[in-house]
Amino acid sequence: MNEMNHKVELTSGEIANLWTQYMSDTMATCVLKHSIKNTQDKETRDILEFALSLSESHIEKIKHFFNEENFPIPKGFTQDDVNLDAPALFTDTFLLTYMLIMTIHGLTGYAGAVSTSVRADQRAFFTECNKESMELHNRVVQLMLDKGIYSKPPRINTPKQVEFVHNQSYLSGWFGKKRPLNAIEISGVSYNMQKTVAKIVLEIAFAQVCKSKELQKYFQRGKTICKKQFDMLSAILSKEDLSSPASWV
Repeated sequence: MNEMNHKVELTSGEIANLWTQYMSDTMATCVLKHSIKNTQDKETRDILEFALSLSESHIEKIKHFFNEENFPIPKGFTQDDVNLDAPALFTDTFLLTYMLIMTIHGLTGYAGAVSTSVRADQRAFFTECNKESMELHNRVVQLMLDKGIYSKPPRINTPKQVEFVHNQSYLSGWFGKKRPLNAIEISGVSYNMQKTVAKIVLEIAFAQVCKSKELQKYFQRGKTICKKQFDMLSAILSKEDLSSPASWV
């Protein structure tokens, strides 16, 4: 099997998976190294250091895959893209929230990479990445719960019986006469609000420190768009008397 894997060229999907992972992990090393240097809480620092070790390991493995295929190593993020001597941009609490969102994205991406890979070594690599990301995610969630800073999705009343949809109008329940949100919709709205508020904080921070006026305007525009989206989603939950995730701004 191993000999056959070396003879079979990477598919376009496998190249895409490795390239995407390489870019993500090289960016992560920049963020994590700066965050580790400025983090005050030891437990948070331990998680960031664990995440950094995973990213650095992934980078080396991906380089190995590309070298075996005589494929040029992508131009990822480097030490030139981060100022490690810059003061802290974020609180330790927000860094845990950031890690929570990034691990959720990682779990989704790794699952997709496994399902679009053919070679055994590629499936094995991304399966291992998924296991590592699960461990990191669980560590982040547990620490946030221990510190009382995890923003849980809204609670709903337990139904008394099973109900079935008998009319197609249920699918258009967002128009005309509104029906109550179901659990799947509440979960989706809440999750997207968590991601959006994290993006708002990042865009505010980067707009404050970037040197390019053009990029500064880009971040400010992104903040405005995300703020509108957050307010819109918050209004949807509010109409149902449901709580919204905590806002950082």
